[in-house]
Amino acid sequence: MNLQALALSSSRVLLLSLMFQFVLFVSPNTSDAEIYKYTDAEGMLHFVDAKEKVPEEFREQLSSQKALRAISKVTPGRKKLYEKERYEHTSSAGAGRVELFVTDWCSYCRKLEAYLDTEKIAYKKYDIEKDKKAAKLHASLGSGVPITRIGTQVFSGYRPEAIVKAARQVN
Repeated sequence: MNLQALALSSSRVLLLSLMFQFVLFVSPNTSDAEIYKYTDAEGMLHFVDAKEKVPEEFREQLSSQKALRAISKVTPGRKKLYEKERYEHTSSAGAGRVELFVTDWCSYCRKLEAYLDTEKIAYKKYDIEKDKKAAKLHASLGSGVPITRIGTQVFSGYRPEAIVKAARQVN
């Protein structure tokens, strides 16, 4: 390959690279999408990206819905990235009622129960492997065990101090 052909080839690569960067820079950002939330007749929470995907009988829920917060991958400044933050969830539980979603084999579940017992915090325990309704509710709240719900607050994982503080604030 001679020098003239090499120069022509490298200028083509440079031109293609510049065109690609221009297209990426000028193209619209499609990551900002509307998210719609509805609860079906069985109490399961669903999220969809278009109003048309919500079954007709549940569309009335959309008109009374507040806009959902933007979803971010990481909250800046968080020190413990492995912890999930609590989030608001429509609750069928009474205000202030502490509900634990656990399994038999989970050591953190047992530790959390023991901690709540020593702090004299009353709670209702649901084993998600033995109770189908509890399993469905657990799935709508998050994943993993233990999950604790206090009114509308949901805590994922072993966070005893935060759970006790929240339980005492609502009672």
